[in-house]
Amino acid sequence: MSYDFPATAAFVAVTSISGIPSSIDASMPYSLLGSVLPTNASSQGIVWTVTNDGTTGATITGNTLNTTAPGTLTVLATIANGTAVGTPYTAIFTITANAVPGIYWTAASNPFSSAILNITYGNGRFVAVGDYGKMAHSTDGITWTAVFDSTFPSDMYGDIYGIVYGGSAGQEKFVAVGLNGRMAYSTNGITWTAVSNSTFVLDISGIVYGGSAGQEKFVAVGKSGRMAYSTDGITWTAVPNSTFSSEIRNIAYGNGRFVAVGSNGRMAHSTDGINWTAVANSTFVVSTICSIVYGGSAGQEKFVAVGLNGRIAYSP
Repeated sequence: MSYDFPATAAFVAVTSISGIPSSIDASMPYSLLGSVLPTNASSQGIVWTVTNDGTTGATITGNTLNTTAPGTLTVLATIANGTAVGTPYTAIFTITANAVPGIYWTAASNPFSSAILNITYGNGRFVAVGDYGKMAHSTDGITWTAVFDSTFPSDMYGDIYGIVYGGSAGQEKFVAVGLNGRMAYSTNGITWTAVSNSTFVLDISGIVYGGSAGQEKFVAVGKSGRMAYSTDGITWTAVPNSTFSSEIRNIAYGNGRFVAVGSNGRMAHSTDGINWTAVANSTFVVSTICSIVYGGSAGQEKFVAVGLNGRIAYSP
């Protein structure tokens, strides 16, 4: 009698690992899903370790690579019995972790010693504003220079709450707003001129530039339901009826419409910034609406408003 015994499978050594990128996004977890070649190699399990984290703060849990900062790192892949029985296969990979805008942040030195309340960009320059009439400007957002004279008082009555850049072609300028109805404008963000009559008596809390083609204007909002508009940022006209009776906290423009928000859950909208209609139901009930913005991907743009008590609402 004869017996047939199964043949022992021939050992197939690992020759390489593919699918490991040369660069990843810093501060974002990345799965190291390497492919073992040949695909019929006898051993397939990869164990990953960081051999040099550089400046990245890299760590690996299982096959997930985590970094905390940009830089270059190296990782070691080990496959037990990958080269031969009792001999592992190893490979080293160099990976660059790139800084991702909006995710990785670096502190910048600045000339402010108190709160910085707002910032905008225009004419090749960032301009930041804050408490005690302070302003600073920067061409790169990294190195900042204090504005010598913002025209706002350098005391507790000089807080600057808002700033925007806008204007018709060739007439663009920065306009800043703040406590006690004060406004100032500048074409370059460095040299400022006070607006002689903003039409506001109390604080101005927000400002925006927008409008349909040929009808663009600055619109500012503030306490006691006051609003004003200007085509040049210098000469201002009070809005006769904002529909608000208390503070208006902020304003945005998008999709052919201005939308203002404020205390007691109030909102109002306008196509021209002059004639306003109250929003019937903002969903905020009586909670203060603190801010509003317009944005979104193509075809999905919307207004989003936020306020006290953790409330958020969007339109449309």
